[in-house]
Amino acid sequence: MKPWTKLVTLAPGEVRLLVEATIAVIAADLALRLLPVQSLLRSVQLTRTPAETPIAEKLARFVDIADRHVPGTSSCLRRAMALYHLCRLRGIDAALRLGVRKERQAVHGHAWVETKSGVFGLADGEVYAHLSQGHHR
Repeated sequence: MKPWTKLVTLAPGEVRLLVEATIAVIAADLALRLLPVQSLLRSVQLTRTPAETPIAEKLARFVDIADRHVPGTSSCLRRAMALYHLCRLRGIDAALRLGVRKERQAVHGHAWVETKSGVFGLADGEVYAHLSQGHHR
């Protein structure tokens, strides 16, 4: 099935979420390219706006779809920043997490989002030492 065919099968609200997810992924990609790390971490600590809270799992799914189709380098940090931004805009209590783990002689970094309803971007059984406490309200 072609991507456009799948798009027309989405409900109007889901199309809007996919567009928002795409914009958030593009914004995260640009921020990662243009902003110093300290500014970047401060910029993701957004104020919440009151809105109906969609399920964070649906937002995570649309961010993953958008990430696959947006040009640039796909990364866990780009996806986590986009999801964190979308959650916070909807008043979802979310934390952006950064962590590392050592595997043999290599160190691997990872970014994910934690909410009260779940952890997104972290596979079951994966364990990383936290580098940040993120922002959790």
